[in-house]
Amino acid sequence: MDIVKTILTSWPLAIVIIVFAIRGSLKKIIENRLFSFKVGNVEVTFDRLLQEVDESLQDESLEIKEGCTTNKESKDAKETVETKSPQESLAEQKKARELEAQEKKRIYNLILEDPEKAIKRSWSLVYQELKRLGEKNGLDRRISMFDNILYILARNDEISKNTFSALIGLYQIIVLVKTSKNRYKWTEEDASSFYKSCRSVLRQLRNI
Repeated sequence: MDIVKTILTSWPLAIVIIVFAIRGSLKKIIENRLFSFKVGNVEVTFDRLLQEVDESLQDESLEIKEGCTTNKESKDAKETVETKSPQESLAEQKKARELEAQEKKRIYNLILEDPEKAIKRSWSLVYQELKRLGEKNGLDRRISMFDNILYILARNDEISKNTFSALIGLYQIIVLVKTSKNRYKWTEEDASSFYKSCRSVLRQLRNI
């Protein structure tokens, strides 16, 4: 999608786009741009969006491995080292793994029962983390919307351009799911693929 490609090459432009989106309703803009489709195109659109999400996540992983972190990330990492003992860090890592294992079990059980509900539940996990971060950055958790949260996180340099793009892609998919309603039957494979992408984003958000 052109908007995502543009964001990937010009991170400051993302702020401008989000400001525009806030004024015009991000969901409405996405619906107008993406969802003039026939029922037969739903699967193609889903696969394309998920591929874009995964490409963004792969780029993010590559940058992390190569040590391409922002000044804020370096500062946060330094503060973490200074304030947490090895035992505390290990305890947090263990707790995070246990949480993810529990979530994974619940989601995969739900995938077998109702793939569409599993997709929505996977997104809700991401959205709850975004609300937490929004609150951390001064937003009211009770009323904060996706576009507001994304704007404040981008403005405060809390998320990278790749994570930003992945979140936009996931949001486009969830709007697609809600817009298609009963015109398309979501499969276990669809739900599983979407959850895997959500899980990758969750790991990044929980490290902020």
